[in-house]
Amino acid sequence: MKRQEILILFVLSFFQTGCGFLQRKAMHEVPNGYYRQIDPQHNSRKVYAEITEDSISIYPLTTLHPRQANAGAGTIYFLNENSPSLTSIGKLVKTSFDIHLTSVLIKYRFSTPSLPNQFSNNFNGAFYAGIRKDFFRFRDDNSPLKTKRQHMNHTEIDAGAFAGLGTTPINASVTENNVTAEYDGLVLQKGVAVFIGIQNLSIGVGLGWDQLMDKYRIYWIYREKPWIGLVLGLKLSK
Repeated sequence: MKRQEILILFVLSFFQTGCGFLQRKAMHEVPNGYYRQIDPQHNSRKVYAEITEDSISIYPLTTLHPRQANAGAGTIYFLNENSPSLTSIGKLVKTSFDIHLTSVLIKYRFSTPSLPNQFSNNFNGAFYAGIRKDFFRFRDDNSPLKTKRQHMNHTEIDAGAFAGLGTTPINASVTENNVTAEYDGLVLQKGVAVFIGIQNLSIGVGLGWDQLMDKYRIYWIYREKPWIGLVLGLKLSK
């Protein structure tokens, strides 16, 4: 099986097991901080949340001091049989700035007059910066033994831009016979990408452009032509 086919199967498996971008995450891994709370009736308010292994404490922000929590109006959900229903929390939404190191696993280059559609998987690396949204959804239900089970699902979506360096084969085929030598050329790659996250890794889809960094760039048939790629990222920020 070709490497490209293996990577495509990996992506399909990722989406299937992710159940539409949802992943389970331990309560204590959710960071304390400022969130927008959206309750089951779709009412929205800004809150400060403190989350431990044993409890979830949610405090609305005061009107006079938007960054100050109103502790007297807070609600504490203890993670045990006697706690209020987690379903009443609805979901907490956190917006943050995110930085990744990325690598484009596969680039799909569109056809040109001299070559058909191409897949490439040459070495490359880039820095990515974007806006990230984390969605934490809470609920509870009863098991067949009538005991309460508490759940929290996490969705992470990230969108932004990337730039970096990579390599690409240079030969007669990709220069319309203007270059007879065969070598790996250095390219500057740039573009935009959308990611979903799982633990410290992110996987997504990118739209990019490459610029060959040597004197033969004027002959390169992919100069300033867009490609679509499968992008893998390693988070540098939380």
